[in-house]
Amino acid sequence: MRRYMNIKLKTLIMGCLVASSLQVGAFAQEAVSYPGYRLVWAEEFEGAGLPDSNYWNTGDTGGVINNEWQDYRKENLNCTRLEDGKLILTAYKDPHKGVRGWGSKEDYHFKFSSGEVHSCGKKTFKYGRIDVSAKIPTGRGVWPAIWLLPDKSPYGGWPNGGEIDIMEYVWGDDEKHSTTYSTVHTFDSDRNGNKIGSGYGHSSTLDTDFHLYSLVWEEERLDILFDDQVIFSYHKKEDSYKTWPFDQPFYLIMNIAVGGTWGDDWGVDESIFPKTMEIDYVRYYEKESCEVINPVIDIRYSADPSARVFNDTLYIYPSHDRDEARWWDMEDYYVYSTTDMCHYKDEGLVFEPLKQTSWAKKYAWAPDCVEKNGKYYFYFPTDQDYIGVAVGDSPVGPFKDVIGKPLVTRHSPGIKAPRDFIDPAVFIDDDGTAYLLVGQNALNIIRLNEDMMSYGGKPVVLNNVNQLPYFFEGIWMHKYKGRYYLSYSTGPNIPGRGPQIAYAVADSVYGPYQYKGVILEEVSSGTNHSSIVEYKGQWYLFYHTSERALSLIPEGSPERDFIQWRRSVCVAPLYYNEDGTIRLVEAKKSFKIVCGK
Repeated sequence: MRRYMNIKLKTLIMGCLVASSLQVGAFAQEAVSYPGYRLVWAEEFEGAGLPDSNYWNTGDTGGVINNEWQDYRKENLNCTRLEDGKLILTAYKDPHKGVRGWGSKEDYHFKFSSGEVHSCGKKTFKYGRIDVSAKIPTGRGVWPAIWLLPDKSPYGGWPNGGEIDIMEYVWGDDEKHSTTYSTVHTFDSDRNGNKIGSGYGHSSTLDTDFHLYSLVWEEERLDILFDDQVIFSYHKKEDSYKTWPFDQPFYLIMNIAVGGTWGDDWGVDESIFPKTMEIDYVRYYEKESCEVINPVIDIRYSADPSARVFNDTLYIYPSHDRDEARWWDMEDYYVYSTTDMCHYKDEGLVFEPLKQTSWAKKYAWAPDCVEKNGKYYFYFPTDQDYIGVAVGDSPVGPFKDVIGKPLVTRHSPGIKAPRDFIDPAVFIDDDGTAYLLVGQNALNIIRLNEDMMSYGGKPVVLNNVNQLPYFFEGIWMHKYKGRYYLSYSTGPNIPGRGPQIAYAVADSVYGPYQYKGVILEEVSSGTNHSSIVEYKGQWYLFYHTSERALSLIPEGSPERDFIQWRRSVCVAPLYYNEDGTIRLVEAKKSFKIVCGK
């Protein structure tokens, strides 16, 4: 609310402490529910007298703010009271003497008294959803607000600590004078002049009906809603308090100001007072969360994960390291699925190329699977020479070798295979065109035909030196904001370093690509192979390590010499910077995730 608030006020009211929250009572059964959220705190304003002092302060900020005309009266039932299950704030004409406040004992003549409540030091909010159902006063000169400030900002006084304005009303320039305003304030917006803008809610019944004013607050995004419709959004741009101070607890303020720096820009019609603001309830929801524990597949060893989303379910198509493996002599494929990223279902054995084909003899390594026209195409390498494709009617098969031969081999025309011919990954572009990417130490891009089991034309081989520095294996392509991203394992190609996951970006499938750096540092398995996928609004990097083998094999055991062939699939959140570059992924043993993300 306080667009030009006195800095002393900001500094004082940021120095608040946190208290415990109200337990949700029987009314929770009647509260609106939101998918993925749970109601954790609510104020229904039952009873009489002043609001509950365990959670609310009443009119004790004291002092002149923004040259406003009102005096927020402390514990004054004329200004702040409970009535018929509502919180009633009232602003009325009440000429009286007071002091300017904020360290000053100078006499000041107030024209109005008014109501205000805030939860500083008593109830704080960080992430989640806040709903306030309110009927607000309108008219020339009245300035009601629902807003938040930091409870104890580590970034200093206003605007460093930020401000979230869920709702403000002033007379404004619109013909019907029936608009609410929503915005945020940061150091960058109020000190550097990079204005953020506002969102607007419109209704001719602001003062006669209850409307819902909401904040949906996530770690990298704020949405403000009017009657459950988003009217303002603000995204995290960088890791700096100057643009994103919204990583700390805030407290809630509800008040009626009169006049002042913005409120009386259109004058004050004193004849309309008294004015009241009625709040039916305040409800706070947190996102339900679960913990992702790596490795996410622990029923058997697994590696080289290809993660795909089909019909709102995420599937992992990995290779299968045998329990007592001493080399990369994998033979078959299992599939795993999840709908919440925390719990994974073993979908079972789906394909055995050494048994189900006439041509594959050994080494069933990193696969991939995509869907097109209702069929699922499972691509797999064998013998270090061949890429096959099997077809199924569901994401979990059963898959069959329909064409009875490899789709492509190292000896096919135009193929470059200086080492193993392995690691197929298929990318389907927005126009439906499918590309097979494959190779080790040389990346071949093959345009597939509509049947997904044949191809025409000459493969395109990218120049490693200029476009994919350090490329070794484990290629993956995804698209983000219209650009093409190739990620891959650097293998032994960086002197003195183990395999890392690096990436390059281009404006077309065939490039030219520009190298952007490393996504994931080397891990314990001696190899790495990854995939990148968006699921329920969050991007993830899937990869493998040997941490499970290290936990199962005792120290000193000679079996520890073989952990690079006993790997397990892991996952981590992946984040983009505003310019589209990818932040370095942090590989953790576990991390929390909100349900449905």
